[in-house]
Amino acid sequence: MPTVKYRHLLIAAVLLVTGIISPQAAIASELEVIIGFHEYPGPSQQELIHTLGGQISREYRLIPAVVATVPAAGLATLRDHPLVAYIEENSEVTSIDPPYLPMLFGASVLPAAATGDEYEHSWGVQHIGSKAAHSQGITGKEIKIAVIDSGIDYNNEELDDNYRGGYDFVNDDDNPLDDSFNSHGTNVAGIIAAEKNGTGVVGVAPEASLYALKVLTSFGSGLTSDTVAAIQWAVDNKMDIINISIQGEDKESLR
Repeated sequence: MPTVKYRHLLIAAVLLVTGIISPQAAIASELEVIIGFHEYPGPSQQELIHTLGGQISREYRLIPAVVATVPAAGLATLRDHPLVAYIEENSEVTSIDPPYLPMLFGASVLPAAATGDEYEHSWGVQHIGSKAAHSQGITGKEIKIAVIDSGIDYNNEELDDNYRGGYDFVNDDDNPLDDSFNSHGTNVAGIIAAEKNGTGVVGVAPEASLYALKVLTSFGSGLTSDTVAAIQWAVDNKMDIINISIQGEDKESLR
């Protein structure tokens, strides 16, 4: 029994030194990782993972990579295999809350102060001067914008006409409603495309089409794997612009 314990400790030490996993994950018997290959995965790559006791949960088309749960003892073998370009832990991503991000909507309710000229309360418009563009009819019409975030409150009166759909990668369904504690995705969507309806605020592109790609939970955190999947969705559905106001570790899969 002591021999088995020391073997596990040695494997963990090797994985830490080579940078495959974080210190927190080193004690786990198996890990969820993103495995990048030199070529798009086929039978050979799948067999390699299965031979080492791994299970593939997602395959990407945008990049030559898969998401898989793999025994910790097999990670070093995978890393050294000629088919493999990189292995990285499926780490956490979180929302970005810089001090200049205004809380435009709160819990789907416009602030009481947002009355009168809607341009006066519009942070994004003021900072890039898009009111002049609006006066010339440049409002983002027919531009498709994917918001990769905590979802969007598509019932909000400032966003409902511009919302076109999306996907919830957290719950794996087609209802990407924002249920985050700070309405992060809804606020980001408002800065981008709040409607010019004479009340509240107006976005920098008030006639753009909004698509919500939910990758963050109600607590404002998510996974790298879902973020990559959301980017793939945006490419597949021919989005013109992708907005990602989230942060995380530098990852090969996101480059």
